[in-house]
Amino acid sequence: MFSIGVPTSARVEQVNQSIKGLQTSKKQVEDAIDNEVYQNYILLNGAKEKLLNLEKTLEQAEENYRVTLENYKAQNATAADLLDADTLLFAAKINLQLAKINLVVSDYKLKKSTGRPLF
Repeated sequence: MFSIGVPTSARVEQVNQSIKGLQTSKKQVEDAIDNEVYQNYILLNGAKEKLLNLEKTLEQAEENYRVTLENYKAQNATAADLLDADTLLFAAKINLQLAKINLVVSDYKLKKSTGRPLF
């Protein structure tokens, strides 16, 4: 990189250019890290909000199933109605479990991007 025959001022200029290049690279890496942390923070908050919404959806599906079952016992609902309510309840349970998994994954991603221990 440096030549013995190069004048001192030229070597100083080379060093200054190298420093500027490294500073630019450092700034780009810092910006990328900031962006990754921010995106993972947003994803974590979204996962928390979705989990809360799906908990309410599960409560509604459970109530719907309970009412439909009572109507079925009283012969005011068909077996198809009961099957539909059961399917909705099952889907709500599955979606809630998937949201819990997504929340854990989002938390790990945020921890990783901030350099915190994962376990």
